[in-house]
Amino acid sequence: MVFAFSITFKILRRELKVLQPQIWMQGIFALVAVLLLIVMFSRNISLALTLCAGLAVVILVSLVVAAILLWLAKKLIKQLGGYWRLAFAAILRKPGQSLIQIMVFSIAIMLLYTLVIVRTSLIEEWRVQIPLNAPNHFLVNIPPESMPVIEQILQKNKVKPEPVYPMMRARLTQINDLETTEEQKALSNALRRELNITFAKDLAADNKITQGDWWEKWQRSEKNIPGVSVEENTAKEIGLKIGDKLTFSIGGLILHAEVSSFRSLDWRSMRPNFFFIFEPGSLDQYSPTAITSIYLAPEQKVVINQLLQENPSILVIELDRIIAQIQKIIQQVSDGVLLVLFLTLAGGCLVLFAAVISSVDNRKKEAGLLRALGSSRQLILGSILVEFAILGFLAGFIAIVGAEVLLLGLQTVVLDTPIQPHYLYWLISPVSGSLLLMLMGYFSCRRVVTTPPSIILREA
Repeated sequence: MVFAFSITFKILRRELKVLQPQIWMQGIFALVAVLLLIVMFSRNISLALTLCAGLAVVILVSLVVAAILLWLAKKLIKQLGGYWRLAFAAILRKPGQSLIQIMVFSIAIMLLYTLVIVRTSLIEEWRVQIPLNAPNHFLVNIPPESMPVIEQILQKNKVKPEPVYPMMRARLTQINDLETTEEQKALSNALRRELNITFAKDLAADNKITQGDWWEKWQRSEKNIPGVSVEENTAKEIGLKIGDKLTFSIGGLILHAEVSSFRSLDWRSMRPNFFFIFEPGSLDQYSPTAITSIYLAPEQKVVINQLLQENPSILVIELDRIIAQIQKIIQQVSDGVLLVLFLTLAGGCLVLFAAVISSVDNRKKEAGLLRALGSSRQLILGSILVEFAILGFLAGFIAIVGAEVLLLGLQTVVLDTPIQPHYLYWLISPVSGSLLLMLMGYFSCRRVVTTPPSIILREA
């Protein structure tokens, strides 16, 4: 403990130099620690890799932008005058400090804007993708004898239902007469639980055959074994092929089926969708119930009461309320995370403030010499504001690039939504970063221009 304190005091008094390789190693260890923490708490490797990709983009772009900035400073310093010349000269004299300031603020602003966009734009984009008047209620566990009554109630209230599907609960237990293994169950959630299965004559409008044939073209390889169409992503996870023999357990009863086709489907359609669709008539002997979905406007909610009064055994799932509750939870969680990010941004401001304070002595000497040579306070203060405005603009630009990369990963890997650029934030981020750093630079460096040059030169 005493040794650690002595090392700390030596570093603070600048008696012990920190080698550059050690700084890079600390940065690498920090990134690895962040990755491990994200994986531990999210239990989602894709999400962790997406966030790390955003951070890596910020670091790489920061290095590239810093190199370009230094190159421009060398080229323009002799051609520009006034505020700009002094600002570029200051950046050129402190390239490492400028790079650290850009990277710290880029990461803080990137995380802040990512959360803001996820909280507002992405949720709204997801809602927009849902078709107008898409079904917002599911009717489940409908006995076949109750369908005429339900259809009469819906027709009376001018509610048009989606197609009605028979439905059973089943578990996939064997593939080609072999029991499913723990490795297969780990790869596919469809093997770890019971699934809703159905049979249908016609292919739904939002389903498309990607491999194999639908019933009118399909030829079975074995007699008395019905065909089954499998959702393509589930088939890939399990490792199925056309013609594979599947064994299902339906309440203890065994059903064999042969894979006839793979389907792609749109889960956002809000219509009943199934991982496994069997050949027509395959489930008649298992006494299936029915499922359908309907759209109810807010003023039509009374229909739910009528349905439950006439058919108390059916289950009504109100998707609109579920979606509203999910949005409320997301907003509450994002509020907490947003507070943490604001604290992170405040921490970044303190880091910047400390970095600037450490250079105040040198800035005072430069300012004292310039004022002794006839430069005005306005010129020196203006150059400081321009310097920090440039750094803030670059930090904001790098931040929105990293945020777009992070959001791209969230849209494609996590949320599975179409890619949507956020043009407004490409303007807001650089401008806000420039204003923020310019304001901080002014408050941290105002002593540079208020101290008389005679005092500064005597102390030097």
